[in-house]
Amino acid sequence: VVFEDSDHDGRADKRTVFWDQGKQVTSVEVGRGGVWLLAAPEMLFIPDADEDLVPDGEPVVLLDGWDNGGVRHNIVNGLRWGPDGWLYGRHGILATSLVGVPGTPAESREQINCGIWRYHPETRRFEVVCRGTTNPWGMDWTEDGELLFINTVIGHLWHAIPNSHLERMYGNDFDPHLYSLIPQVADHIHWNEAEAWSDIRNGVSNETNEAGGGHAHSGMLICQGLGWPESYSNAVLAINLHGRRINRDYLERQGIGFTAHHGADTFQSSDPWFRGVEMIAGPDGQIWIADWSDTGECHENDGVSRSSGRILQWHHDSSRELSRPEWPTSLDGFVDLVIEGRSYWSRQALVSLAHQAATANEDERLAAYGRAVARVDSSSRSRSEGDVSGVRAMWAAHAIQSVEAETLARWMHSADPSIRRWAVRLAADSSIDDPLLIDSLVELASSESDGLVVAYLASALPRLADPDRLRVAAKLAVCPHLAGDPRLAQMIWYGINHAVVTEVDAALALAAATESSNLRRWVVRRLASELSGQPTLADQLLDWATPTSEQAVDLLIGMRDGTRGLSRMPAPPGWSKWVADFEPTTDEARLALAELQALFGDGRSEELLKQLALDGAIDVSVRAQAMESLGQTRSTEAIDFLVTRIVDRDTGAAAVEALRFADREDVPQAIITRWSSMRPEARVAALATLTARASSAQALLDAVRDGQVSADEVGPYEWRQIAALGSESLEQQVAELWPRAQLVFDDRLARSRLADRLTEDLLSTGDLARGGEVFRRVCANCHRLGGFGERIGPDLTGSQRDNLNYLIENIGAPSNEVATSFRTSLIELTDGQVIVGVIVKQLPDRIEVQTKDALRGIDARDIEIVQESGRSLMPDGLADSLNDQDLADLVKYLREAGR
Repeated sequence: VVFEDSDHDGRADKRTVFWDQGKQVTSVEVGRGGVWLLAAPEMLFIPDADEDLVPDGEPVVLLDGWDNGGVRHNIVNGLRWGPDGWLYGRHGILATSLVGVPGTPAESREQINCGIWRYHPETRRFEVVCRGTTNPWGMDWTEDGELLFINTVIGHLWHAIPNSHLERMYGNDFDPHLYSLIPQVADHIHWNEAEAWSDIRNGVSNETNEAGGGHAHSGMLICQGLGWPESYSNAVLAINLHGRRINRDYLERQGIGFTAHHGADTFQSSDPWFRGVEMIAGPDGQIWIADWSDTGECHENDGVSRSSGRILQWHHDSSRELSRPEWPTSLDGFVDLVIEGRSYWSRQALVSLAHQAATANEDERLAAYGRAVARVDSSSRSRSEGDVSGVRAMWAAHAIQSVEAETLARWMHSADPSIRRWAVRLAADSSIDDPLLIDSLVELASSESDGLVVAYLASALPRLADPDRLRVAAKLAVCPHLAGDPRLAQMIWYGINHAVVTEVDAALALAAATESSNLRRWVVRRLASELSGQPTLADQLLDWATPTSEQAVDLLIGMRDGTRGLSRMPAPPGWSKWVADFEPTTDEARLALAELQALFGDGRSEELLKQLALDGAIDVSVRAQAMESLGQTRSTEAIDFLVTRIVDRDTGAAAVEALRFADREDVPQAIITRWSSMRPEARVAALATLTARASSAQALLDAVRDGQVSADEVGPYEWRQIAALGSESLEQQVAELWPRAQLVFDDRLARSRLADRLTEDLLSTGDLARGGEVFRRVCANCHRLGGFGERIGPDLTGSQRDNLNYLIENIGAPSNEVATSFRTSLIELTDGQVIVGVIVKQLPDRIEVQTKDALRGIDARDIEIVQESGRSLMPDGLADSLNDQDLADLVKYLREAGR
């Protein structure tokens, strides 16, 4: 629908329906000959070359594969033209889309969940710009073309550097070799950190009001060319949903990017129906705000109105005198408006310039291109602070035609860092194979002093062939910016991690030269992850760091992390001599050394691990990891030692968990006889250990039957685990001891029984405080609610939990709509263990599996069978492990906590 304000009085006086056949339309962008639409599962283009607001033909499907089911409340959205001529968009975290042009086979499609993406209208290329966060919402570009966007729940402001990987609310990045993710750029959050972020639903406290109004942000705009007071200049404005206001942050350059400081809120509505979701700049210095106008929050069923909605205009008196430029009639005119026009008009002219240039005659096109290039060259020689005309001229030249390699190489020597940065960015828009450009990148990386230029040099690394990646990265790895900004080490790593195994010597040389211990450890870890297939890499690693060098500890920790999950490996030829000359000085180094010795079969490692496990002066996590490594040795002495630690106050749970490696008849009874003396967390671990094998599961069932273990301590997780063992006898015994256990795999029955139990009378007895205790006992090991709990499964805070039907569906039968990333597999090991969990990482020699209790690495040689179950990590029928009062209390808590 097109709204027109023909007399410029701030109110629409004309309404035109352009197209009304869409379904799930989340975004519209105009330009380049028509209208671009996101209507999952497709992205469409509707031609309107004459701009008469009547489609010239039927919609064309440009992309498909967008998820329109599991992604739910942040379905693909956010179309905006970028200064590089690409069309940008956003995607949420709850599901993964497989995107491609129609007809693309699944294996050739691009995976995306939370992140920013872009599409090129001429080449039809689709690519992910950056990955991470939770649900990206509003986004905008700075005057010199830096893309920032806002987000909900976790940090609110993010810098979308291409090829960056940002912190996520939960889950794993698709790349298994990322070891660290980049945080938000803001140095603050917009709610009181002492509160759970979901407390906003009870109202805005004084402290949260002072901080900014709450966690949920939607639209965003960077103030440019509005004619408003100086205090707004280049400020980041973001709609705060619960606070019913617009937050203001101020950007400051820091390291390879920005930091953002909190400013005073600029606008606040007293209307409880105000639900701003987007804002954009208008042509006359105004800002337009799309207001959903409802009382709900995230989902369609928690509002009250289907027909409300407003477009608000927000302006400042000082912008009233702004004049409109004359719209160009030639390419030269468009070039001039791009360079000199106010932000709104410059952006509009840039989009039109690209479209006009595509059909212009060659002489006019070359003349306009030469005009833009000349302006860039002029700005390169004499650049004044804050002048963006040079970089705008670059965008104009690029919009007309591809810029030649010689010109880009020349611009990499510009006095204007924004021109140098964009020369790198434009060169990286496709794989860089021109020797002139590669040499220019190496030269620039050797001398660059501007942090953003350095960031984009690192961003360009994935576009280079492997040897050239390491050439450029080696220069960046000794860059002065590295010492003060850990983001640079992360960006370098994202660019080189796959090239490290093909360019080993260059990678180790980089690791030796850099002052970043993270980069050193990551290089070693990546190489160590290949040791089972390339054992000679160990010799190179030991030669790289002598036992007395500064890098020795980095070597140990990197090798330990890179081999974690493997159960055994031959010791490298020089290992014994290296160890003899090494003297660990930290607990971390002692643990890494002992774990590696255990991996390599050195008997002395068990004594070192026992010493660490018994040392009450060191961190409990180190002691627990020592227990885990002892279990992996599977030796008689190690298992006997672990049995003696079952009732230890600090490490009892770790000892019991490590006993899952013990396939000995006496171990289950040793655990059961100590049951009454074990701490609660050790009993939870014991249930996982006892149900890992058929023999120990039988011992557990016997103990329940004999009263040694209370039947109430065993529930759906254990029922499902026992069922996974594949023993009819065990399943029959479970059914006899717990008749309701049949609900574990019967979705309809589980859902129906739960609905029947949740009567109004029962629900009225629910107690919020007791419900919190039930949540902590039953749910918090996987889910977060109001800032409490783990991130193994989705955060429940923003879900439709006040809807009883939603709770019945998701508690009674969670496997019905489980996202792919949370579907479990049954993994049978050669020692008889059966593990139920979600495979989160798959490497040639091992896998990582998320169980309900822990993230486990499993050696591929120890795996007998892997079978996908298609079930949720949360077992069906979980509610039937609760008595009526606990169930009523839990539902009360889920529906009302933080409201």
